[in-house]
Amino acid sequence: MRPGLLLATAAAIVVAAAGEAGAQGASSADARLRQALDAPTYQAVSLVFDSARARGIPVRPLVNRALQATLHRTPGPRVHEAVVKLAGRLDVAKGALGPGSSEAELSAGANALAIGVPRATLVEIRALSPRQPVTVPLGVLTELVAREVTINRASQMVVALLRNGVTPAQLLSLSDDVSHDVNAGIEPGAAVDIRTRGALGTLQQGLGDNGLDTDARLKAPASAPGAGAATKVPRKP
Repeated sequence: MRPGLLLATAAAIVVAAAGEAGAQGASSADARLRQALDAPTYQAVSLVFDSARARGIPVRPLVNRALQATLHRTPGPRVHEAVVKLAGRLDVAKGALGPGSSEAELSAGANALAIGVPRATLVEIRALSPRQPVTVPLGVLTELVAREVTINRASQMVVALLRNGVTPAQLLSLSDDVSHDVNAGIEPGAAVDIRTRGALGTLQQGLGDNGLDTDARLKAPASAPGAGAATKVPRKP
């Protein structure tokens, strides 16, 4: 498991609540960044911020990324490189998720892209939730990959459940269950298979036979040989 990715996912989910305090925080962060960086590096990253702002890319994640790098005493050129790369991912995420996407959604999309999730997957997730925030689906996808679930299998799980009307709370609960299973020693792919089929069964009961997208159910990864039903997987107390 890669704790940095889990922290990045959590940060992307909570950033939506920033509000007006966020603007003040961004100003404060910029002041701290000016103090932490040498003059040439600060000037270089400021140009990246200005370019991002002109393209409608949120600047706060870029400032925070630069501050994070300074905490690790990262050399100036590498700070600039990290900020440039993140700006590029935010730009791709905006193109995939749409210009009206929130800062939290774009940050979650950038995190997903950073671990190798294809742009097409972001497009598909947005298409399945055109009027709902996709921060949680993208965050869950990123966390599953951090738990060493393959990108393809994690993407299939999230897409299949979105096709069948899963709620953000259900997705978070399922992700928590998978994490518990993995911590209990179950292979990550098998844990996803079991939990996905259990969740699809629950959604089927709620929607009725005509409401379930059977094609999505067929696309869900098959359970690993010897894997039991979801009820046989120990749940956390």
